[in-house]
Amino acid sequence: MIQRSLSPIQPMEANLLTAELIGMIPWRQLGYQVGTLRNYLLGVQQDFECLCLHVDGIPAEVIALRSPWLRGTLLELLAVLPNFQQQSLGTWLIQRLVENIQRKKQRNL
Repeated sequence: MIQRSLSPIQPMEANLLTAELIGMIPWRQLGYQVGTLRNYLLGVQQDFECLCLHVDGIPAEVIALRSPWLRGTLLELLAVLPNFQQQSLGTWLIQRLVENIQRKKQRNL
């Protein structure tokens, strides 16, 4: 059975995730700098969290959320790393977010 866990991004994970993301669209096309993207992933801001979905202990997906945002949670970023695409991980994560939002009685995602 596949093990999935979601946790805040740690500095070592940020290095790995940045290296993967920087080569993906849109970051590659927009000319993002490694340091800028890494700082975003590690950003400590009020009402902001950046999380990593691990699959069997391996970083597979990044998600950034702002909450509260207007009347709910703002999904600011969702990126599935290339080796984990086409496995319905994005769908699984969105379903968990919707369940969490419903529990909090928020109106929207």
